[in-house]
Amino acid sequence: PLFRRERVTAWFPIVTSEANRVVALWRGVAESNGEVDLNRDSTELARRVIARVVFGPDADRLRPVFAERLPYLSERAFNRGVSPIRIPDSWPTPGNRKAAGAKRVIREAVDGEIARRRREPTEGDDLLTLLLQAPDPEGGPGLDDGEVREQVFPYLLAGGDQPATAVAFVLHLLGHHPEAQRRVHEELDAVLGGRPLTPADIEALTYTTAVIKETMRLYPPAYGLPRRAEKEQRYRGYRIPAGSQTVSAPWVTHRHPAFWDEPGHFDPQRFTPEAEAARPPFAYFAFGGGPHGCVGVHLAMLETTVATATILQAYRVVTYPRKVSLTTGTTLRPKAAMPARVMAR
Repeated sequence: PLFRRERVTAWFPIVTSEANRVVALWRGVAESNGEVDLNRDSTELARRVIARVVFGPDADRLRPVFAERLPYLSERAFNRGVSPIRIPDSWPTPGNRKAAGAKRVIREAVDGEIARRRREPTEGDDLLTLLLQAPDPEGGPGLDDGEVREQVFPYLLAGGDQPATAVAFVLHLLGHHPEAQRRVHEELDAVLGGRPLTPADIEALTYTTAVIKETMRLYPPAYGLPRRAEKEQRYRGYRIPAGSQTVSAPWVTHRHPAFWDEPGHFDPQRFTPEAEAARPPFAYFAFGGGPHGCVGVHLAMLETTVATATILQAYRVVTYPRKVSLTTGTTLRPKAAMPARVMAR
């Protein structure tokens, strides 16, 4: 319930203010005809947003605790997950000691904030407050401190990196598809008329939304989704035993020629209502699906749409039609800087 669309809309001002912060940061660059780094600035935007969503007014105080430690732990978790040899956590290797220290600092920071809020309850829309107040729908006790902490960690991890990838690649692709960018600008001008974006405007930004979906088709932040087979399955001659860990790969399906004409080509028209209705429902599944679909889908789309609209209302973006190096950790991420020129509109 904390991530239903109507609840997520309460975080709209956070996303807007952080997107406007990027607009202000780029103003001097635009005036000097310099370059920005879409990877760096989208990452900073997304991580600032999720810190404020989770911790509210305490975000600036707590964000430095997570800035370096969470990305390291995320990369480490992925590497251990795919390694054929897993060294026990109890062995005093340099990596284990560094990870244990990072976990300890993060745990102490979150536990301290939980304890403070238990002593001094406050009202607010931040996720930590909502988790502390959340009732059990079956009438039992609410979440205990450890459960609240364990809910906070995934949101900090996924809520920072996944929207960052989406925003960076939306701007990157529009930067060397000027016709698509022109259509986004025309839509923003027609819907907003130069005024600031409001939550009521988002549904009217149909072409902008199609651009975002097409970007996430080509560069899905959640490029591989793990699932466990509850019972034995057979598929095209393959036997999948019960209990097996499997991976559904949006990266593969989103580029499969059985579902997409010219799958490597950027074409937002794939996401008109008519085109979406004509495809199998899981030809596109950037946020997973079923009972284990991404709980943060509304927040991710809100953040990506608001950031895209706010930045493009202020600037025209020019990028370079080159291949972007990628890295595959727990999420798909650009591996290096993504230079772009921005010009005031």
